Amino acid sequence: MSGGGADGPPVRVGLIGAGRIVERVHLPLLRRMRDVSPVGLFDPARERAEALASKFGLPRVCRTLGELLELGPAAVLVASPNHLHAAQSIAALEAGADVLCEKPLATSAADAELMLEATRRTGRSLMVAFTNRFRPEVVALRRAVGEGRLGRVGAVRCGWLRRQGVPGVGTWFTSRESAGGGALTDIGSHLVDLAVWLSGRREVSEACCLLERPSGGGAQASWYSPAERPAAGVSDVEVGASGFAVLGGPAAEAREQREAQESRHVSLFVEASWAGAVPYDRTYLHLYGEHGSARLETLFGLSPSAERPEYVLRVWEQRRGLLSETSDVRDALAPYRAQWRFFLDSLPDPDRLRPMLQDAVATVRVVEALYLAARRFTRA
Repeated sequence: MSGGGADGPPVRVGLIGAGRIVERVHLPLLRRMRDVSPVGLFDPARERAEALASKFGLPRVCRTLGELLELGPAAVLVASPNHLHAAQSIAALEAGADVLCEKPLATSAADAELMLEATRRTGRSLMVAFTNRFRPEVVALRRAVGEGRLGRVGAVRCGWLRRQGVPGVGTWFTSRESAGGGALTDIGSHLVDLAVWLSGRREVSEACCLLERPSGGGAQASWYSPAERPAAGVSDVEVGASGFAVLGGPAAEAREQREAQESRHVSLFVEASWAGAVPYDRTYLHLYGEHGSARLETLFGLSPSAERPEYVLRVWEQRRGLLSETSDVRDALAPYRAQWRFFLDSLPDPDRLRPMLQDAVATVRVVEALYLAARRFTRA
């Protein structure tokens, strides 16, 4: 299919999910894109869906997923609770639509593999909304790695720590059945995706992990704006996690490079917290290579009141010293805008999105391995 715009009619987009990410991010952006035409919205919470449709002038609220797909959208946004991602994305692919799916791709590696297989079977494209790949400081880091400034990456240390950031206590966000996990799934998956992408390693050799259970109230994200009526669901996921994994084996496109395989492993440390004992929200990503390193100190996400560090990305090379510094993004919607643009522009060439999908499948496998390892180490 074409990306729409001046060379063709607008891309007809169907939306699944009427949550806050759709209200605050996706619909405001789509309504400003001239080469996109939203055709309908489906969410079982019909009152909520109708309110969004009225607010953004959507032409139709659908009662079922099938009704939405019968509208013939060329692309579908899947922004439903995590446990529904696999089934809804596969249904959209089989209906002939390309899919942009909110992260995580799925709540299990088995479901992620089914989604990958569905793209092969249908010939349609599936992209996961790992928005932080499109932040300028992350783009600069990827460029530095691609230019060989660090040499072979051997270690990744990363974390995303919030002080008061538990989203929707008692909603599907804090239900293991619906979300698949807590902080590690929600914000940690972004970090794991970047580690997989930047290191080129998709296989998990070893893993260990410690989960932190909620210890009391007071950690609700003030910027999340809980639902008008009190949530009555369970909260049985971790609020924090610290994990270590050894990633081994090259990315699929480099598997012919089998020599010195033992030296190609990458150590990954990742920590994620919704309610850490920290003075301000923070995201960091440190890469260590053969002859250089990179330190990214920034803040992902939509936490508007958090402090920011004095610098964002520093790239250092052993022989040449400090090479560059890069500023961060100040427009919170800019990475999401770039993500939509990349998705739409890639639709004529399904192969362009396949490496990102393979990374997303690998990310699910890494997160799943960390949760499996955490069964032995869980702090109450």
